[in-house]
Amino acid sequence: MTSLIAAAVALPLVGAALAITVGRSRPAQRLVAIVTVGATLAVAVALLAGTAGGTTTAVAVGGWGPTAAGIVLVADLTAATGLSKSSLYDTFGSKHELMLAAVRRYVETITEPSLAVLDEEPSARTAIETRFRMVVEFLTTPGTRRGCLLANTT
Repeated sequence: MTSLIAAAVALPLVGAALAITVGRSRPAQRLVAIVTVGATLAVAVALLAGTAGGTTTAVAVGGWGPTAAGIVLVADLTAATGLSKSSLYDTFGSKHELMLAAVRRYVETITEPSLAVLDEEPSARTAIETRFRMVVEFLTTPGTRRGCLLANTT
């Protein structure tokens, strides 16, 4: 399913590039447009079919799953957490407040411990080496999220 999400984003971009490449040939441009729209529609239908069974595949688009395209809908959040929309808003007040809570948690659990090592090590060299080892371990451990929440949300 993850590759379908990427395809839903990539297909229109590839289609646009092909339309530019074929130049002013109207028949070629029409063919590219029809193929692109058809392929994108097929991917959209497959994604909808995959999420119709109550799965949270669409959540991956928002960074709550295996990819981080940067789009999070309230429906994605409710599907991923199992909470109702009213529970989500009762707890956090708004999507913005939820994001702020997620950033606070990220800073407390990922950023602060990672930076604390800079103060704890006896020398600057050891501190920097330890910090880089921590980052490499975080990024290469299977099953963990890749990248930085703070950088990916700006």
